[in-house]
This record gives sequence, C-alpha cells and structure tokens, in this order.
Amino acid sequence: MKRGEREQVCLEAVKKIIFYNNGKIRCDFDGKSYLDVSDEKFFKFPICYFDFQNNAFGLSEEDRIEVANLLRTAQPNEKASEFPDFVFENGFIEHFQITASKETKKGSQKIIKENDFSRQAEKNEKIFKEECKNNPDFVNVRSVTTPMNFPDYSGKNLESSFKRNFEHHIQSLEKYDGSKQIGVFMVGNYEFAVKMYENIFNDVKKNVSYGDLRLPQKFTCYRLSRDKKLLNYIYSYRDLIRYIIFVYEEYTRRENAKGFEGLFGDLVRKIEVIKVENIPYMLKLLPWDFDICPLYGGAVRSIHSISSKKNEALQ
Repeated sequence: MKRGEREQVCLEAVKKIIFYNNGKIRCDFDGKSYLDVSDEKFFKFPICYFDFQNNAFGLSEEDRIEVANLLRTAQPNEKASEFPDFVFENGFIEHFQITASKETKKGSQKIIKENDFSRQAEKNEKIFKEECKNNPDFVNVRSVTTPMNFPDYSGKNLESSFKRNFEHHIQSLEKYDGSKQIGVFMVGNYEFAVKMYENIFNDVKKNVSYGDLRLPQKFTCYRLSRDKKLLNYIYSYRDLIRYIIFVYEEYTRRENAKGFEGLFGDLVRKIEVIKVENIPYMLKLLPWDFDICPLYGGAVRSIHSISSKKNEALQ
C-alpha cells in the first residue's frame, strides 16, 4: 500500500463499526447519515447516527459523542509524511500497527515470512504452469502447494512491539505544533497470532471442582482491554493521549451455517475504544491476569490443473 492508504483503510474500518448496523449506514428519519447531517442535528440526535456502547471502555455518553464526532470530521494530514495521520478541529489521530512476532531493523518476522511465502508460491506456480503447458495430462488433476509455518508469536513480542511503537509516536507528538487537546492513537493488530485466557484458578486449590461460580474469559485473539500490564503503561501517558482505538481481528463462526460449512469461520475486524484517564476503573473490573499464549499453525497456497483436449491448462 502507498503511504497513507493503510491508515485510511483502518479509519474506514472503525467507521464501519461505529456508523453502520449490519452493513447499512445509520440514518435519521430524514435519511441523513453522519456523512451529510448538520453539526447541530448530529449533536441534538446523536443516537440516530452511531452506536458503539459495547465497544467503549471507560467512556460516558458525552465521550462517545465526542469520539463519533472526531471520527466523522477527521481529515488526512495534508503533509502525508508527517505526524499525525489525521487532524480535526481540536486534535489528531495517529495510527500504528503492532505484532506478536519478533521485530528487527528489517521489519517484523511475520511480514518477512509472508513476503518470502508469496515469492516462493509465485515461483512454484510459474514452474507448474509451464509444466502443465508443455506436458498436458488429460486424465489426472495436478496441483502444486506452497506451505508456510507461522512465525514464533508471543505475548512478550506483542508487548515490546506496542511499547516501541507507542514511544516512537509519543516522541513525534512532543514535536508536533498543532492542536493536542484531544489526542487519539489508533492501534492495529491484524494477526491470528495469540489467544488470551483469564487465569482465575491461579490462587485456589487445584484438582477441585468449583461448579459454576465463575467461568474464565477466553479469546482466540488479543484484547487490549484485558491486558492489565499495557493498560497501566498507557495510563502513564494520560496527559498526552485521551483515547486509544484498538482495531483487531477475531475468528468468528459463520452465523446460521449448517453442516460442513459450520466448521469454518472468518476473521472479523472489531474495535475497542478506551478512555485513558478512566483505565483505573477498568482495572477494578479485572481482578485476575490474562495469560497470553501463541497460536500455532500455518498457511498453504495451492493451484490445480487438468488439461483440455486443446492442450490448454484449465486452472
């Protein structure tokens, strides 16, 4: 992607969650949406244009209106190569991504492996297509598959990535001469990399049943709202950053799927909007720590072919 495109894609994903309902844009009785409603009407009837209460952590109704308004009015920075990525009347939005894989000067291990995987797959497929063309087989279906194992993911890598990127952008913020009244960091993590498990049985007697007193929360993705260590870290920057918008992907089963299709799911993009100054109140609702464990697996890319009587490979 070109510079600025990744940031715009992330912002649009956030808007899709906040200003849309089941894929349809929210409108008032006059058919107006957040895109064309007047400021006066937006603030008078905000409930008509957005809803993200279940995605809001530590936000009051006034805070949610403030976030929705800054998202609808944010514009790309005219100086695309400079901090921040987006500006609005009294603040900014800056985007960065984090990873649970190791990072070096060459970039994240995840990106490096994915690029190597794509290059190798394209090479294998080019050879395979030439082979099908030069030696047609009119009976058998042939294929070529390129595998890739996931890199080594860990919660420690994710924490390091978050802090490294966060502090880098804080340094840019400190040099910024524009409006800083409302600072927003929009953080993306788009990996099927780690899972989280609430460790509620750490200090109780083992090998004993406790009925349905309390079941631990489990997630097949990373949730910033449950990471007490990073929440405390973010809170130390409460005078500079008002909101964190965390954008992540979660593996979700397909609704109403039947039979074999019910075994599959999709990575669905979701958000958490956190008001930094209210993090201590969030932590009161998190009495236990969450273990962050890596997910293991890989990816494959395959193409298949059978030749036609015209000596052409059909893929």
